[in-house]
Amino acid sequence: MAIMLGACLALAGCATQSPPLLAFADSWTGRLALQVEGYDAQSFSAAFELRGNSRLGELVLLSPLGNQLAQLTWREGHAELISAQGSRTSPSLDALLADTVGAPLPVAAIFEWLQGQQASAPGWDADLSAVAQGKIFARRHSPLPAANLRIALTR
Repeated sequence: MAIMLGACLALAGCATQSPPLLAFADSWTGRLALQVEGYDAQSFSAAFELRGNSRLGELVLLSPLGNQLAQLTWREGHAELISAQGSRTSPSLDALLADTVGAPLPVAAIFEWLQGQQASAPGWDADLSAVAQGKIFARRHSPLPAANLRIALTR
């Protein structure tokens, strides 16, 4: 999921400071990279702080210097992306990410992958062979555009 996120960089610049992250049982930090292939190819990478699950959570994307680039929050029926360029909302996290990234991301499966569990996501193949080292790779092959997602967790 965190994933999800690299796409938020398309809207990011130097965002203003936001309220502290909510307290969640599940949290991850690391780096993510998302490459969407095709006619209008896009690549994004950022450090991230992710908390929550596919129903309720928060993702903060950070620059290499630690500045906040964007913040994505979601709950049932509402998702919001805040960056220096403004705010975008949607009734679902999946819809907001697809609109932002240009391709759907398997949000629920990403949370399973982060926990080291293989989860199916239509059109996606995940390689969890290095999950013990904090590395996840997933490739979307259908429908087009193809996309590659890389996550490197920090301990």
